[in-house]
Amino acid sequence: MNYNDNTPISFLTVGQLKEIVKSIIYEAIKDEVSVEENRVDTILTTDETCEYLRISRPTLHRWKREGIVPHIKIGKNVRYRQSDLDKALKSTSRLSKYIR
Repeated sequence: MNYNDNTPISFLTVGQLKEIVKSIIYEAIKDEVSVEENRVDTILTTDETCEYLRISRPTLHRWKREGIVPHIKIGKNVRYRQSDLDKALKSTSRLSKYIR
């Protein structure tokens, strides 16, 4: 008998179904974690950050001064980690008064 994706399954126990679902969830989480571990953090300039956040330079400087947008200094230069910007965007409580 040949089996393919359209072959109906007649008998499947609840335990077997639970194991199948667990394995699917495990594989999805494992893939997500491996992608996160392999991601290299991008360092952005002020202009790149303004473009990334779609805001003006004065807004970026105000957010930086207010501690809303984290930044790092490399010598005299101010830079922004893209992952920090993503986290700041996700924490809507800090940006809720600015984002609508």
